[in-house]
Amino acid sequence: MTCFHSAGRICALLFSLLVVTNCAGNYAQLDSPGHANIVQQDKAYIDAVGEAPGPVSLSLEQAMERAVQHNLDTRVSALEVLSRQDNITLEQLRAFPNVSLSAAAQGRSNKGASSSESVLTGTQSLEPSISTEQYRRTIDLSASWNMIDVALAALQTDTARDEVAIARERHNKILQNIRRDVYSVYWQAYTAQQARKTSAGLVTQAEQQLSAINEAHRQKLLSSTQAAERRRVLEDSLLGLKTTIEDLAFAEQELKSLLAYSPGTQLVLTTKPREYLSQAKALLKKDPQEMELTALENRPEMRETIAQRNITLRDTQMEIARTFPGVELFYAFNQDSNKFLQDNRWQSFSASIIQSVTALITAPSRYKAAKNRETLEEARRISLAAAIVTQVHLARARMSSLLDIYETSQRRAHTAGTLAHGMQVRKQEGFSSGVDVLSARMDAEVVKLQTMQYEAQLQQAAAALMNSMGTSMGAGMS
Repeated sequence: MTCFHSAGRICALLFSLLVVTNCAGNYAQLDSPGHANIVQQDKAYIDAVGEAPGPVSLSLEQAMERAVQHNLDTRVSALEVLSRQDNITLEQLRAFPNVSLSAAAQGRSNKGASSSESVLTGTQSLEPSISTEQYRRTIDLSASWNMIDVALAALQTDTARDEVAIARERHNKILQNIRRDVYSVYWQAYTAQQARKTSAGLVTQAEQQLSAINEAHRQKLLSSTQAAERRRVLEDSLLGLKTTIEDLAFAEQELKSLLAYSPGTQLVLTTKPREYLSQAKALLKKDPQEMELTALENRPEMRETIAQRNITLRDTQMEIARTFPGVELFYAFNQDSNKFLQDNRWQSFSASIIQSVTALITAPSRYKAAKNRETLEEARRISLAAAIVTQVHLARARMSSLLDIYETSQRRAHTAGTLAHGMQVRKQEGFSSGVDVLSARMDAEVVKLQTMQYEAQLQQAAAALMNSMGTSMGAGMS
């Protein structure tokens, strides 16, 4: 009975540990105070990351580095890689023998006496006797090792390595996309900052000039027709300037979002587009065939298909391996407290061959299904390769078109600047009014900002082209 009391105490202890473990868990029901607390913690984390005590000066490289460090998708994908790496170890452990240890206290309500009956006479040939104690303890330590399981574990370990490679390529894709997005938005935000510096004064002057025209009309110094004509000229130019500025207004907020800064953070962007313009133009001088090969070799999606292809081929090997007979080795050490045994300790071992009849019958169907998956994976890879090549050429064509538009806009901006200067000279000579000069200056500013926008779009096209080749911004532009 002592062994049963000990077993009861052990069970009670295990039950207590289970209860304590469950109570220690941080569970939260939806719409409960615990749920609200988690939301508050998440909000506090986001606010802490986005806090900035004052203006933040950022170069392009610093912006991309911060985006990578604080992007939550990057963090999740990095953890996914680590999780997949743990699977390699788990699959390797499956190749080891299965070792089991059991200790038991056994008993019954009676002594379990038994007798024997003669086969010849049908009468009792042995008086009732006991061969097993009513209460006893047993210990069994056994190990079994299936050779087929070892082979499958080796294949599954290689599959786990390929899954790590897939997770790593997906992580790289996220990094590339983040750098591309920051690279693209940075130039638009830079243009928006420059627009505020150069255009604010012109907007103020235009609004003051409109007020002066209205005042002159009220004082009968200008006729209704003259006042309307001058207002039309100024308002057209002012609308064009404000519309251009408004188009750029959202770029800074988008950049702050990518960099995990709060909306109220003041950013000072220090890298000028011209520093990267010549390198962006150099992309169009590369051989298109080389760009295609670079894309097919470097794009994370294509690299992922290679690893996926290996997994599919390995699945076929595993289906074949499961068809072979399994060789299982068994060894056990046993101990029994039963006093009626002559030997209380003994070892047992065996070697057996096991063949699954079901595996043999289903082998052709399983092999065919595995080969079909190989064919499907091959078709997916070729389809993706064709799409990537198309993306490279489309990105290249778009960049070439934007380069032409940008250069045309540069010439137009030069012409508009010359016209504004000429209007200023004509005013000094008495041949032009202040309204005409101000309108010409605003038109020149609009064209200048549009040129900067085209330059930003050209940089964005360069980012898209490099991304289509699987090249990150930092590596691609250095």
